[in-house]
Amino acid sequence: MDRPTGVYLISFLQVFLGGYLLSVAFFDFRYDSFFGGNDLLAGLALVAGVINFVLGFGIWGVKGWAWTLTLFFQFVHIARELLSYFLADQYLGLISLILSAIIIYYLTRPEIRKVFGR
Repeated sequence: MDRPTGVYLISFLQVFLGGYLLSVAFFDFRYDSFFGGNDLLAGLALVAGVINFVLGFGIWGVKGWAWTLTLFFQFVHIARELLSYFLADQYLGLISLILSAIIIYYLTRPEIRKVFGR
């Protein structure tokens, strides 16, 4: 079965985000450049980068576990962005919030669920 175009896009976004977070963690561990030497935040970026990287390749491979985990982490991301918006008055995450909602909508379409065996 061929992969729908949206699966390619979601996979690319996940791998790109994973690579970005891994580089952020590396540069912070090495040069204290992103989190000012806060190893906890750099460690969280490292873990999030690995998770996104793995999920990107899982989505590319049309794995059911990647579909499930991607949905889970998109919901977590939306909750985090909403908390950030309402509790800290940070508006920068609005685009990523909308993107997460689009990804959830896309992955829950019946024809896409079928591709992932769900």
